[in-house]
Amino acid sequence: GRYAQIAAFVRSDRPSQFPNFSVEYVRGADPILNVYDDQDQMIESMGIDKWDTDTLTAFLEENLVR
Repeated sequence: GRYAQIAAFVRSDRPSQFPNFSVEYVRGADPILNVYDDQDQMIESMGIDKWDTDTLTAFLEENLVR
C-alpha cells in the first residue's frame, strides 16, 4: 500500500515494546504521530508518512518512557 513501512511497523510486534504507544486508525488520513506530555496534553504532532520502520522505532526508543 501507500504507507507500507508504517503498516509493517503497526502489524509487527514492535508496538508492543512501547506500552505508552497506541494506534488509532482514521480512514483516509495520512499517518501522523502525536506526542503527549504526562498530563495527556498534546505537545507535538508530526507527519510520519515518509518514515520507515527503523526510523519510527528509533524515535520511539529515544522519546517514549517504557
